[in-house]
Amino acid sequence: VNGKRAYELARKGKPVKLEPREIQIYAIEILEFNYPNFKLAIQCGAGTYIRSLGRDIGERLGSAAIMTGLSRTDVGGFSLAQCAQTQGLNFESVKQHLVDPGSIFSELPTAKLDESQIVRLVNGASFESQELQLPPGLQRVVAVDQQGKLLALFQSGKKAEQYRIEYNFANHYAVAQQR
Repeated sequence: VNGKRAYELARKGKPVKLEPREIQIYAIEILEFNYPNFKLAIQCGAGTYIRSLGRDIGERLGSAAIMTGLSRTDVGGFSLAQCAQTQGLNFESVKQHLVDPGSIFSELPTAKLDESQIVRLVNGASFESQELQLPPGLQRVVAVDQQGKLLALFQSGKKAEQYRIEYNFANHYAVAQQR
């Protein structure tokens, strides 16, 4: 609420009015049901506050609901099944679990840059949509080298046909290429 966590305000005795907001719920599955307890699996969009959803479900059932547990099992295409156990981790075992950073952006459109474009990227240049061979107006675009290694994340510029650098990883790329 106005940049403050609602529970912190409530604990200080300050009035809290939570405004409704639109969220995306893709699926809700009942995993267990032993009256009065139930366990749900929920697939939802970013910004969904599951505790509020639990409260809303309780209200719709004409009751109150108390959440006794919450586990995030998947985020951004990564699941708990892909995670490493923290017990026994060391440098060698961590290396076995590393994933390509570009996989984080696998759902975004991709532009493959040639060597001259990579030099421009390292120097902070913006790019026109036609030189990236992409349609104008895409919100975000991932830039990779010819081997598919992550270089940058572009964001749509002020002009729809222009992409500017949002995050530039190419400087690390340039240093690695010199080694």
